[in-house]
Order: sequence, then C-alpha cells, then structure tokens
Amino acid sequence: MNKFEKQLEKWNNGTLRGAQAKLAKCLQVSTAIVALWANGKRRPSKGYIAKMAQLFKLDLYDVTALFSPVTQYSSSLNGTKVSSLRDAPSAGMYIPSLTPAPGTVALPVFVHLHPHALGNSAHKAKAWWVIPSVAAQGAQFLFPFPEKTDPNKLLFIKPSGTWMQKQLMLARGKRAFQLVYVTLQQGKIALYSPQGKSVPIEEMRPIGIVVKQLTTPIFPLDF
Repeated sequence: MNKFEKQLEKWNNGTLRGAQAKLAKCLQVSTAIVALWANGKRRPSKGYIAKMAQLFKLDLYDVTALFSPVTQYSSSLNGTKVSSLRDAPSAGMYIPSLTPAPGTVALPVFVHLHPHALGNSAHKAKAWWVIPSVAAQGAQFLFPFPEKTDPNKLLFIKPSGTWMQKQLMLARGKRAFQLVYVTLQQGKIALYSPQGKSVPIEEMRPIGIVVKQLTTPIFPLDF
C-alpha cells in the first residue's frame, strides 16, 4: 500500500475498499483516473491536488507528497518508461514526466543514498525543487547534510562514481556520509576533510561532486 492509498484508507473511515470510487465521485472524474494516480502511472494536476487537500484536510505540500513523480529514461535509452525515480538505473538517466518550464530543472531531494548506485530501490525522493538551470550548476539531486555549525546545509550533487581531482565530493564511509577534498599526491588520489585531516581512501566510496552548498533552505530538513 503506497502513501496515496494509505491516505485514501484514512479518509474513507479506515477502509480502502470503495475509497477510489468515493474520491472519483467527489472530484467528478472516472475511477480509472484515480486508479492511475494510485498505481503511479499518472500524477494529478494542481487543480485536483488542491481539491484533495480540501477533502483530506491537508495542505498542498502534504497532498503533493502522496504521489511519486512519474519518470522516464532519457532519449538515449529509447524512452523506456519507469514508474518512479527509484526504478531508474542512475540519477542522471531520467526526466520528470511533468516537464519543468524552459530554463528550469527539477531536482529530487534525497535523505538516503545507497553507496553503490543512485538508482537503488532504497532511494526515495522526499521532495522536488524546480529551480533555474543556471542555479543548479549541473547538479542532479539535492542532499541534506546538517552539521553542528550549519544544521540547514543542503548540498547540490552531480553524481560521480569515481574520485575527481581538485573537487569537493560527497563520500560514503562505513557509518556515515562525509565531505572530502580530492587531491593528487605522488601520483595517487588522497582525501582530506574540510578541516584538513587525512581521510583513508579505502574506507570511502564516492557519491558525487558538490557543485553548490546552500545554507538557508526554504523548507526544514527534517521533513
């Protein structure tokens, strides 16, 4: 049962049976349309989301979060469709089905990242940002990285499975994520923390290049 179906069950007095038909009647759409929303094959328009917000007594953000963004592979993969971002093989191989306006890009916000591949099923986009392409600076996803001195830090990440020299990168260690500077010493890659401490490279796996750090996000990071 996905988030939308759980909300339908709650709204329909604790039972999912008949909930789709009830919602379809309230919204004056076919039950087939509601079924497409429920199985992730279609995303409701802003107008229907606003109506559901009134019915469910939720705000627009909470209702929008009930629906996974429908995505598809890029043209280089012959347009093969997938049902959600977590089904794509990498964060660089998808575009939102609801295409952003020209000059903008839609970036998913992740709070969990698998150390091997961004397309792993453990990934779930918690939110989406649509921002000017120039502001994204090549980033393909956003990742909260709270610190004691900066609890609201948000990283703009360009995925990379290899160490990139002279770059600040997000890496995954044995227990946590870490920011590392990548340098070349005596012909070998060396890693250092932002505080200048050496980081054992054998304990780290590269996630991506940090192209931007945002310290004042417009929404709380504990969503």
